[in-house]
Amino acid sequence: MHKHFSGRKILEVALEVDGVNALNLLCLELLGRRLQLIEHAHDGNPSNPDYTAAASFIGWSEKRSGALVAPTLTEALGCEENANG
Repeated sequence: MHKHFSGRKILEVALEVDGVNALNLLCLELLGRRLQLIEHAHDGNPSNPDYTAAASFIGWSEKRSGALVAPTLTEALGCEENANG
């Protein structure tokens, strides 16, 4: 449950160390939803989590490719790989 632990630590640091106003931050709401999704997914069978409810919990669905990498980063890495290859 490393994902859950790291999410909790991010939330803890944001609230207790950085002192952000969580009520005004959508990013922290989404993090909270993600933590709840992880709990829900592992509830029935912890060794085989079910993330089929992800779109409902988070509020949007993932792109078909699943890649969430900035195009400029991909291009830069591609250029480096070509130069090194």
